[in-house]
Amino acid sequence: MAIKGKSGVARTQPVLSNPVIIGGGRAEKPTGFTPTGGGGMVTAIAVTYNTRLLVEKSYHAIRRFYPDMPIILVDGSDPGNSTAAYVKSLASPLTTVMAFGHNVFHGPGMNVGIDYCQTRYAIMFDTDVELLEPCVGDMLLMMEEDTFGVGYVIPTAFSGFGTIYSYPPEPTPQDGNWMPYLHPYFQLIDIKNYRKFPPYVHGGAPCTPTMLAIYQAGLAWKIIKQFKDMSNGTPKFVKHDGGGTCRRILGACT
Repeated sequence: MAIKGKSGVARTQPVLSNPVIIGGGRAEKPTGFTPTGGGGMVTAIAVTYNTRLLVEKSYHAIRRFYPDMPIILVDGSDPGNSTAAYVKSLASPLTTVMAFGHNVFHGPGMNVGIDYCQTRYAIMFDTDVELLEPCVGDMLLMMEEDTFGVGYVIPTAFSGFGTIYSYPPEPTPQDGNWMPYLHPYFQLIDIKNYRKFPPYVHGGAPCTPTMLAIYQAGLAWKIIKQFKDMSNGTPKFVKHDGGGTCRRILGACT
């Protein structure tokens, strides 16, 4: 299936089979975010594929700070790869494993996790990140009723590739040659607001159609928010390896 965004670029979405779902449980009634990730407000979601060491590091970094947070792992690992068995071993009442048995790719995999999520907010995290300090509560405080998401905002060409310059302290929408792009390596999104825009897609910059639609609606500087000190250059809260799966497995992201 091909999805064409407002940029006019057609992107073919992989065909996904029905996953085997292990673990998880009924969502608790929202009571307010707790320091350990409880309260029924936020779920963490990651897409995994054939990189056991990356998954192990990123998953346990989240669990170290947020032992009570629901986590959804959308696993596309090959059945014979050790990652598949390892991810399944993480299943618990708080960890849902959605095992496809084939590569689902990043954007479509994120959508699967978002569709399955039972909380209003979701932390989307890449398997090549390591949470260094707890920050989800502070990110959540930045969410207003219309906020799409909070995280690392990088100025990006409308095609989804090509950083223009460092994110400016004063937004300049009149530039007309770039859009704010909420990087998916560690982003907090409001799922209710996510559903108002085109979904994430298969491609090297999976959030592009979503970010472009937000930009074209004139909402980019209102509903996408930069979180303090979160960027690839200053990993105070989240260390990002950058393209961890793609660099390790030839063809994993194409």
